Amino acid sequence: MSARTWFWLAFVLASALASERAPNASRAALDAVVGRGKTTTTTTTTRRKTQAKTKTRAKEDEGEDDVRWRARSIARAWSRARVPHRMFAHFYVVGVVANARACATHWKRMANANANEMEAMTAIAVVLGLFQLHIIRRLYESAFVAVYGAEATMHVGAYVLGLAYYAVASQTWASVAETSAHDDARLAMSKSLRLAVAFAGAWLFAYGSINQYRCHAILANLRRAKRSRDAPSSRSYFIPRGGWFERFSCAHYTAEVVLYCGLLLIIIPQLAYASDVFGTFARAREPAALVAAVVANLSVAASRAHAWYLGHFPHYPKNRTAMFPSTRVFATATATATA
Repeated sequence: MSARTWFWLAFVLASALASERAPNASRAALDAVVGRGKTTTTTTTTRRKTQAKTKTRAKEDEGEDDVRWRARSIARAWSRARVPHRMFAHFYVVGVVANARACATHWKRMANANANEMEAMTAIAVVLGLFQLHIIRRLYESAFVAVYGAEATMHVGAYVLGLAYYAVASQTWASVAETSAHDDARLAMSKSLRLAVAFAGAWLFAYGSINQYRCHAILANLRRAKRSRDAPSSRSYFIPRGGWFERFSCAHYTAEVVLYCGLLLIIIPQLAYASDVFGTFARAREPAALVAAVVANLSVAASRAHAWYLGHFPHYPKNRTAMFPSTRVFATATATATA
């Protein structure tokens, strides 16, 4: 496997070890890095709890030897290493530059491609172009739509990981051109079917992108409404309403998964060959690992945010799920269809 595939698999593993079902030790080690959102500490109660913990730890440190004291001090310094949440925009600046380079390199390859390669190369060019639109939109939202709290932060490890993510993602989409077969294998799908699947993927991308923008606008308006109050609430968050938020606590994450699945759907038909089934899986491994990493990371963040909402809002809508439809929704839909 390529180094990029290992990177995405490590991304998936880190998310799994930071999930609620993981052992406490691994979850504590990766919690600050993999988690996102709900990081403000604005209430007086929270500050008092933090001060009490600091005093307790200081008393515990009095009886420790020098090695343990240093190790505990390093762990605390690591946990407190945070940067402003508004630096999220840096991810998309890196992404725009990295993806532009990937597009330029791919266009040079297309200039030298033969007729058998052109269809797959065109599909990859479409994916890179759509991904560039996605990153530019996210950069615009970060700069002009999103409203960040003064004390909202993210861990420096999450910041570095985010920069690495956008530096590698474009290379992953472009790498499909290096692994797909062209001359010695027969495509499993007809050309018309491949085009239909690709159009379905493009529609999913557009559908997910539009709804993600709407979700981010809803969240930004909540923050603006809080700032405009004469007597601001001590809470930093409110229950989002409207759009996909009526079904999901983290609807913006749901939309992101939808648009990534759309990109993958454009790529997959160009990698499916009837004469080489196992090779098909090998060729699709890298972009599939990228999408799996996105789903894994967002799933962990969504489950924590959903639990946070339930814990802080007694009247939080019970019909909402964290990020994906529940099995009860599918059961109800099935029963309605068969009735």
